[in-house]
Amino acid sequence: MIHALTPRERSRFADFLNSAYFHPVPELVRFFQVLEEDFFYPGILEPDRVAVWERLYPDVAYDDAAFRTASSQLLKRLEGYLQQEALSRNPHRQDQLLLEELERRRQDKHLRYALNRSRKNLDEQRMRDGQYHYDRYALEMAQHRFNARQDFRSQKLAPVAALSSLDAYYLASRLRLACEILNLKHILQVDEDVTLVDQLEGLLAHEAYAGEPAVALYGAILRMLRGQEPELAYRELRGWMERSALLLAKEEQYEVYIHAINFCIRQANRGAPEYLQELLGLYQEALKRDVLLDQGQLSPSNYKNMVTVGLRVGDYRWVKKFIRQYKEQLPAAFRENAYTYNLAVYYYTVGQYDQVLQLLQEVDYDDVFYNLDSKVLLLKVYYETSEADALFSLFDSFSVFVRRNKVLSSYHKTINLNLIQFLKKLTNLPPGPSEKLDRLLQRIDATREISAIQWLKEKAEEKRLRKSPRRVRGAG
Repeated sequence: MIHALTPRERSRFADFLNSAYFHPVPELVRFFQVLEEDFFYPGILEPDRVAVWERLYPDVAYDDAAFRTASSQLLKRLEGYLQQEALSRNPHRQDQLLLEELERRRQDKHLRYALNRSRKNLDEQRMRDGQYHYDRYALEMAQHRFNARQDFRSQKLAPVAALSSLDAYYLASRLRLACEILNLKHILQVDEDVTLVDQLEGLLAHEAYAGEPAVALYGAILRMLRGQEPELAYRELRGWMERSALLLAKEEQYEVYIHAINFCIRQANRGAPEYLQELLGLYQEALKRDVLLDQGQLSPSNYKNMVTVGLRVGDYRWVKKFIRQYKEQLPAAFRENAYTYNLAVYYYTVGQYDQVLQLLQEVDYDDVFYNLDSKVLLLKVYYETSEADALFSLFDSFSVFVRRNKVLSSYHKTINLNLIQFLKKLTNLPPGPSEKLDRLLQRIDATREISAIQWLKEKAEEKRLRKSPRRVRGAG
């Protein structure tokens, strides 16, 4: 786990190991020092145990049991360090622990001051997510226990504020989970009754939660997922996203954006192309607000999705700029392949096929899925440019690759073999209307499990209309 630490974190962990407060163990300090100096470098996940032992104890034979014991002890210290780091980033949790400790010690004078300070900190914080309501609940319960001990015989004894905060936390958290389950139920095959949706919708109608962003956002998502005036619910969601974007933690903002993005994808797939522009706007907005970056990195799947949507909308200039601008934000292990492949897709879309062929030569074909995507793109280029010999040669080599590959799932094998089969049949048909072409289109519609099926149907329609393959056009 040490390899996951940043250089600054490794330095701080060394200080943690040496801290007199945590009872430093010289052997563990030395163990970590050896790892730091000689065995930590990019690409290594687990150093050679014997080599580490020889650096620690050059005159002692390797003892596997002793090495494992030392490793376990160092891991426990590392876990303790991570706990301290997590606590240092959570001032409200620090306040809660302090309130509990002052209460345990009956330090009422200091407790009163700490309660006031904690309340002020909560009031001044920007976030109004589910965690905020939980922190408010914990504070109000601490206040209630303090009041009760002071023998305040009034309504102050009734923890109304704590109950209200607990209800808001529960509802926001329950809605969040319910939306996640409804979104994934076709994969998980979960009965939506487990989400208690009807009860949640009853609570949503209560005026007490009308202005709570963490509740209203997921309430709109819930109605959207259940098909209850989904377009109206989506517009309501977008309104809340605009008003409360900075009131949620980045992780929760990301979830909300993904729900909105998935809705737009579903609408576009159902024949509402105007949602493609909406989808691109969501991606661009999420980028601008730094929601899609995880520790400064953009996932290759989101990178590819944004390129795909931008090209479908026809915003070629933005796509080309985006591909280049966000290359360095891609994880290093995927960077070159993702950049090269998506740039090739861009050039294919604008009809610059020579650029596509040149770029595909630079893709690392050790990655099976980039290999797969690149071969599909190559099929398209050869078809568009009427390179019959190259196309039929690729049909054969692509088929062999798919059938022999042990990494690909049966689904990926099926959709790609179907593409090869149908594209070969389409290539052999003469241009113009024909019964054979009609039957081929019917079979394509009936099969459905075909890679690049929309492109294949477009090419079939072009052949029916005797349209020539696209000519190269300049788009920069």
